[in-house]
Amino acid sequence: PEDFKKFTVQKQGSGGDFPSNFLFPVFPLCVLRGSMVKKIGIRRRRIHMSIFIVMFGGVCTAMANLCMRRSIDAGGSSRGFLMLQLPLSAVVAVLLNPVRMDNYTWNGTVAVLGLIGGVIIGAVLWALGKSLQRGPSGLTFAVFNSASVVPAIVMFVVFGAAFGHGYHWWNAIGSALVIVGLFCAVKHSRKHGVQISWMAFVATLFCLNVLFMSFLSWQALMLKGGIPYSALIPFHLNPNEAEWFMPMIFVAASIIHAIIYWKKTSKWPKPAEWVYAFLAGGLLGIGTYCLIESVQNAGTLEHAMIFPAYSVTIIAVCNIWGKLLYKEKIHWIAIGLAIVGIVIGVIKPMIAT
Repeated sequence: PEDFKKFTVQKQGSGGDFPSNFLFPVFPLCVLRGSMVKKIGIRRRRIHMSIFIVMFGGVCTAMANLCMRRSIDAGGSSRGFLMLQLPLSAVVAVLLNPVRMDNYTWNGTVAVLGLIGGVIIGAVLWALGKSLQRGPSGLTFAVFNSASVVPAIVMFVVFGAAFGHGYHWWNAIGSALVIVGLFCAVKHSRKHGVQISWMAFVATLFCLNVLFMSFLSWQALMLKGGIPYSALIPFHLNPNEAEWFMPMIFVAASIIHAIIYWKKTSKWPKPAEWVYAFLAGGLLGIGTYCLIESVQNAGTLEHAMIFPAYSVTIIAVCNIWGKLLYKEKIHWIAIGLAIVGIVIGVIKPMIAT
């Protein structure tokens, strides 16, 4: 009700407010207020809201992955699926950003940054497809998701705590456990011969994923006020003019994968691909929105665990639907290690503050 519009959670270390009503109608777990907050002894300004929101985004993205699996099971292809999915994600991005905010202000710099991000994510999806074609899928996804711990280190080394990107020993321990958990997930998988071409593509995939996540963090710095001068932040953007950033990411990615699809085939995708791709497009749009909002609104102590939390949530949910629908084995130890790593990275700074 009306309380949603009034309640805000102050970001740790930034002095700004995190708007609570932007996602609460579909994410009630974030409603930590009143007596509930008093019971856990944490003031509202210390609640790490971004972690909860990015985990919800991870759930949506994992369900989008399920739609892709269903589409392929129905005789579709990953190329056709992406060609249909990404444009709908662009539509969802428009609805969640300029339409929802009733703010259609156009900023050319924001649009160009979005297009650059879209080219990167388009390249990420291309490299992921090539890696899966040439090598073991389990190890490919482990390498892909292990990239999530690197952006925090990159941002800490390049910018540091003065820009809201701190990194501490508990983050390092948590990140290490996440990586161990991710690679344990493929320990019992059947061994495959690893080709040199697979190693080249998976290394490219890792670097591109790090680049995309670091790019999101860098763009978020441009929206913040009160940070020190840096030649690496050439300009500052008005947050009220940044609504077209996410839609332009999907526009660029859609164009890239439409070109890839029509270059390989001249037939339209099957009806089942349309259904699953449209469902996945909505889910991916919501998941990406949660990810970008979490990065832009994260406090100093949250940044290091935003991307690992996103990746671990995706892996955990994918394991669950794999078990329920495909009778696949759940690697509980691997998931447990990764979750413990997230908990250490998040709870320790909450206690310390």
